[in-house]
Amino acid sequence: MSDPNNVGTGDAQSAYAKLAALFDFLLEQYDEVLLKDPAFAQSVANLSNVAEQQFEESLREQQDPPDSGISSLIGLGGDAVDDLGKLPPPKLLPGFDETVVSERLLALADLYYIYQQERLGVFRVVLKLQELFKAGELRLADGRGAYALYKFDQQSSLRSSRAERFAAYCRSFGYGCAQAAAGAGDKRNAAFHGLLVHFITEVASYFRDTRISELFRERQQVSLKEKSFGSIATVRRAGLNLRSNLKEASYGQVNVLRLEGMQLLRQAYTILEADDIRREFAAESGWDTLEQVGRRYLGEKLQAASRSRLAVTGRSILIWLAQPHILLNGRAQFDTALLKIGESAEEWLTTAQTLSQEQEVQTGRPAAAARPQPGNVVAFRGGGRPA
Repeated sequence: MSDPNNVGTGDAQSAYAKLAALFDFLLEQYDEVLLKDPAFAQSVANLSNVAEQQFEESLREQQDPPDSGISSLIGLGGDAVDDLGKLPPPKLLPGFDETVVSERLLALADLYYIYQQERLGVFRVVLKLQELFKAGELRLADGRGAYALYKFDQQSSLRSSRAERFAAYCRSFGYGCAQAAAGAGDKRNAAFHGLLVHFITEVASYFRDTRISELFRERQQVSLKEKSFGSIATVRRAGLNLRSNLKEASYGQVNVLRLEGMQLLRQAYTILEADDIRREFAAESGWDTLEQVGRRYLGEKLQAASRSRLAVTGRSILIWLAQPHILLNGRAQFDTALLKIGESAEEWLTTAQTLSQEQEVQTGRPAAAARPQPGNVVAFRGGGRPA
């Protein structure tokens, strides 16, 4: 193959031809093995793709002439050529999917977690406790919970307001826009929820297909050996679409707001977990305190178990998407990487279905007929597939 540091258009075309000829030679030499061993066939295809990618990367790194070769192309100057094959080869732009900044997507993953906790009612419950504490309706004096409530109140002027948080949720995820600050609705990320549900559904389907194929492999059926029924391309495309959508929503103060929100959540749970406050409500944990306050003073049945799991699994899925796993080509590597969020995707779908059914019972309307709620509840029809 030609020296990648001095390659012309003709040399590049010749290199592609040689790579194709090598691939055809391998297909002819190992024809019977390829039919019997799909894993070997996948390895040969991956090897060919890697060789082409490395050659294109070497072309990208090759230094262009000062005028990018335009003088040679139109026949001006001492470097003019009389053969198109001697011109510098065209170079592809850097891949769009490789330019996504992981740190910004990680910030959105945390912001998604904060939103689900806010939808659960953590902050509303703490504010209610603060109101009761000021009114003297709680038997609190100098305990850890009392002091934490006092600090929570005094620090309120240093935090972003509820309207600012919901404006960020609206711009990032399209959630809570009815409660956002004026003008935030114009920047609503309306496509996010549909892309998220689509990606999670594809991951769950691929995860199920992988388990079915493992069952056949355990039975050692030769015709199905080393095969998987799932489509990598479908999962990858769904993931890249979601990642591209999140990239556009990750600018602004999202990163700072996410750090502030996580600190606020820790302070809120410190209050709910305090011994003196738990004794007041005969609660065994902070989550029990949350549900007790919601039932007694807010008149709501807070779905702490469902919402908290929706927050945890959704965050883990978005964190996975922020990493380069989605760009892996080999089936074995992709399968292994996808196993990290297979269970999370299944659990997210099941939790979303549970929340949809609970909402249907509370409102008395079919979930599929109701408008999508800002609380990221998925409407399910018939056999439990997300709509």
